[in-house]
Amino acid sequence: MAVKSKLEMEPTVVVSSLSSSTLPLNKQEQGPVGCRQVQAIMLFLLFLVAYGLRYNLSVAIVAMAPSGNSGNSSSSAQTFDWDVQKKGAVLSAFFWGYFLVQVPAGLLGQYVSPKLLLTLTTTACSLLTLITPFGVQYGGWEVLFIIRVLEGLCQGFYVPLTYILASKWCPLTEQNRFIGFTLNGGTFGVTLAMPLSGFLASSTQGWPLIFYTTGVVGLLWVVLWVFQGADSPATHKRISQAEKDYIQTSLQHNSTKTIRTPWLEIFTSKPVWAFIAAHIGCGWLFAIIFTQMPSYISSVLGFDIKTNGLLSALPYLTMWCLSFPVCWLADIMSKHRVWTTTTQRKVWATISQTGAALVLVCLGFVERDAVAAMIVLVITVSLSSCAFSGVYVNPLDLAPNFAGVLIGIGNGLENISSILAPLSVGWILTDQKSVFQWTMVFLLALVVAGVNNLIFLIWSSAKLQPWNEPTNNVKRAPISINT
Repeated sequence: MAVKSKLEMEPTVVVSSLSSSTLPLNKQEQGPVGCRQVQAIMLFLLFLVAYGLRYNLSVAIVAMAPSGNSGNSSSSAQTFDWDVQKKGAVLSAFFWGYFLVQVPAGLLGQYVSPKLLLTLTTTACSLLTLITPFGVQYGGWEVLFIIRVLEGLCQGFYVPLTYILASKWCPLTEQNRFIGFTLNGGTFGVTLAMPLSGFLASSTQGWPLIFYTTGVVGLLWVVLWVFQGADSPATHKRISQAEKDYIQTSLQHNSTKTIRTPWLEIFTSKPVWAFIAAHIGCGWLFAIIFTQMPSYISSVLGFDIKTNGLLSALPYLTMWCLSFPVCWLADIMSKHRVWTTTTQRKVWATISQTGAALVLVCLGFVERDAVAAMIVLVITVSLSSCAFSGVYVNPLDLAPNFAGVLIGIGNGLENISSILAPLSVGWILTDQKSVFQWTMVFLLALVVAGVNNLIFLIWSSAKLQPWNEPTNNVKRAPISINT
């Protein structure tokens, strides 16, 4: 594996002001199927692995620090007497590291090979996961907290780098599907990780097996990525000329100019702040759902660890299945101009935030009816899938040249809410079995999601921003990785 400068092979390029509305709608040739789909699949698998590494603790902590019916007598693994506050701190720790690197990751990805960065960070995250059982057994929750922060630092690179890769690999008319498909790997990762974690935690080896399994899977992805990943069509060794021409014509990669990051324009842009607000609302809602539902299912509904894992996965399986037709529908609506792109973003964002949060609040009114509670959770998480077509694709609308930076800012500020959400549960819950206190948690999520959704409705836009365009022609030399 060789690392070298790629100045002569791949000058940094910019995306012109061509929008999807300017592409011919009756175009029959959609480009050959090939390497860009492979990149999408590899990124899908990245998020599948990443969410397994990220949310393995949500189920593992039920077995690590058992309460009520969550314990597992067949396991020989050590258990810990952690209160709700310590659990909340550990569950939020990942997002402290994740928050810190969002903007730096987006900037670094413009100068250093995204392929190289993903290789290094995923390797590090997987190794940290493998040593987690040793760390927590000898250092307690404090060491686990540190490990989770470091894992967050590693995974903080993933989303900004994905948007940078999307800006080079994804034709404009495929953006909803590309972003929806790749990021939805995370949803499928949770779908697999939850029942797998429940099964592993109930084995004789217990919860440590969760971390060993997910860590090894992460390293296997790294091996695949080294041989299949590429920074752009220009650096891919096996891409056909027809596919390369199709992608580059769609994106109008016709310049070797590099551009300064227009910080003032970014931070004074109302559409950017609207995107950030929507990101924060989604972040709070997702943090409550992803980190707290296994505890809710255990404490309120009273299921054991194996059943908990299976039930926790059900909403995400539904979300994963629903997100593909939603993204496909969004692309079809864009192609045929059923709605303006801005209207689409607002509608999908509202369904994913206010709509999902309203349904989540209903969880507090079904008491301990397990069937009704699971129906509510399935609907809540399914509605959240609309965020892929409403919120997460928006940086590619506003400024494809700075998509990595924008998503870094949005993801970074979102993770303030992802930190605060689990901590707020620790502040509100004095009795984990109290339905009333859980209802207060859900109502707070509705307020946060609703306020941020309102900001998005007022200020958001899908129009290409004028500061996306180049202002100078200084070349830079990304560092690339060859195999």
